[in-house]
Amino acid sequence: MDFPEPSKLVEKLRAHLETEEGKASMKAWFAKWNYDSERGFERMCRMLDHLSKNEIHLWMDKFLEWEAKYEEYWYTERHTITSSLLFNCLMTYTEKKGKKVKQTKYEDFLAGAHKWKGYTFKLYVGQGSFWRVIKDKEEIFQTT
Repeated sequence: MDFPEPSKLVEKLRAHLETEEGKASMKAWFAKWNYDSERGFERMCRMLDHLSKNEIHLWMDKFLEWEAKYEEYWYTERHTITSSLLFNCLMTYTEKKGKKVKQTKYEDFLAGAHKWKGYTFKLYVGQGSFWRVIKDKEEIFQTT
């Protein structure tokens, strides 16, 4: 089977996306993607709402261990510094359900902090950004 040159494929795709049918298909795809993303976030929120305090600590330990492996994989195998969509969902959830923490001392590049169920989540922003998770005044996790 002969494949066309990549530049010809790009031109065909561009021509298709400029048609009404192409625009409609892209709108439908993004609508489904947004719907699936929102459903996933809502499922995570419901799960976290129903966990007991002890279950939350067990879940957080396992989740942060998984997140560390996920970030390590993406860094070593894919050469990309990233965190998972699940981690981003967790940060959004804890920001909404938790309490904002006022800065008591100056910390370089601290953009914000909030507490939730015994955990403190701090976001640092400089030339890049990362989250730091603190439990009982001890740092237990930091994104890359």
